[in-house]
Amino acid sequence: MALGEAAAARRVGETALLAIAVLGGDGPANVPSLVLARAIEALRTVGLDADARALAVEGAILSGL
Repeated sequence: MALGEAAAARRVGETALLAIAVLGGDGPANVPSLVLARAIEALRTVGLDADARALAVEGAILSGL
């Protein structure tokens, strides 16, 4: 998966862009939880913790938690 490769190589910009791409136009509203988790993990790997946290919270709210 390109997202995981970019994160492992610590390519911050590429990781951020790929995370947005895998979420699609609707954001975390309509993606499988595994895809959302991988996007969050990738963002955390490259040091974008606040963005990862915000994405996790948005996903939780949209899923009804």
